[in-house]
Amino acid sequence: MFILKRTALFAIIGFIGFIVDYTILHFSKEFIGLYFGRLFSFSGSVFVTWILNRNITFSDRASKKTLLNEFIDYFQIMLIGGTANLLFYTLLIFYVDIFNKNPVIAVALGSLFGMGLNFLFSQRKLYKYKNL
Repeated sequence: MFILKRTALFAIIGFIGFIVDYTILHFSKEFIGLYFGRLFSFSGSVFVTWILNRNITFSDRASKKTLLNEFIDYFQIMLIGGTANLLFYTLLIFYVDIFNKNPVIAVALGSLFGMGLNFLFSQRKLYKYKNL
């Protein structure tokens, strides 16, 4: 599969993950609050994007791991990208005045940075083997 097509699929599935994330948070915040709700919404989003990415984006590759180990590795990769996203956003807000006044741009750039890392790690570390 061409890299642009794979990247586009990863981005589309990431958007679906965002919708899942927000939906779970929206419906759980009244019962368990915004912080615990975010824990569940992020986890649900990672689970959905894992299922979709392994079956669509990286369907021509195999991780050579058990499903549980593959999911754990995928979750860890998503945490790396999420942390990078937040760090990049924070640095932009702190050091560049235009982003402080327009945080939506910093959110978008942080998201792109995190997504890029998630894609690279997913492709190079988890789904690097071709099916036989």
